[in-house]
Amino acid sequence: MNLADARRSGKSVRDEVRGANHPSPAPLRQDPATKASVDLGLTGRAIIVSGGSSGIGLACVAALLAEGAMVATCARDHERLRHATAAFDPASCLAVPADVTDARAMEAFVATTVERFGRLDGVAAIAGQGIHGRALDLSIAQWESEVMGKLRGVLNLVAPARPHLRRSDGPRIVTLSAPTARDPDPGMAASSAGRAALANLSRALALDLAGEGISVNAVAVGLIDTPRQHRRHDDVAPNIPYDDWLRGEADERAVPMRRPGSVADVALLVTLALSPALGYTTGSVLDATGGLPGS
Repeated sequence: MNLADARRSGKSVRDEVRGANHPSPAPLRQDPATKASVDLGLTGRAIIVSGGSSGIGLACVAALLAEGAMVATCARDHERLRHATAAFDPASCLAVPADVTDARAMEAFVATTVERFGRLDGVAAIAGQGIHGRALDLSIAQWESEVMGKLRGVLNLVAPARPHLRRSDGPRIVTLSAPTARDPDPGMAASSAGRAALANLSRALALDLAGEGISVNAVAVGLIDTPRQHRRHDDVAPNIPYDDWLRGEADERAVPMRRPGSVADVALLVTLALSPALGYTTGSVLDATGGLPGS
């Protein structure tokens, strides 16, 4: 389903990727005479999404496929990736087990994608993880792994993708950011520093690649209901119902909307940022933080 079809049916990309436990609100009533439709122009375009085995990455894959794009995705865990993408049409979805921190693996992944789809129009660098720990409690090796891991996850994809993106009539790159890029979480010191480095890298890439017609934008992600949050809940508060715990996290972080977001909230913005319709926006940060200051 593309966005135009979704609007006519009263559904949205968010409905396509929202889980059964997160029903969508009723569509707004509109006068048919004033109802507008928007085509994001993603049909037939080839997009790479890293980290597509779960959470935000998987939601992005689903949203892009719903818009008619061809999607190649990668993740380290072969079995989890295979299971996550099993329901997608293999004609339009390519799943490759690969680690974004491995430069040669990413070169091969990009080459396989172009060979399969005949083109490359966008890259969404979604894969990543965060480690907990205060600044002086983490080892230098942990610091290096966390900060460089975030940078490699973008650079290792963008470098081999660049010559193919130049041939697209609407090349797009999307990264993830977070409020911790500007307001660090002391309990996730290395991850916060990595987010700050990644925010600066995204801006630098936007300036470098603008002359080639390649736009680079980020999506700032706040407290999002993901499998990672479920694992964290199991570690720190298994005796509290998950939904209660997550709402408490939103209160503790002073999220203005007083609730967590969904992976669909993020996927919607990533999909928009990958659209050729967003033709004069680069170096920007789209917000999925519930009102927290973005990066």
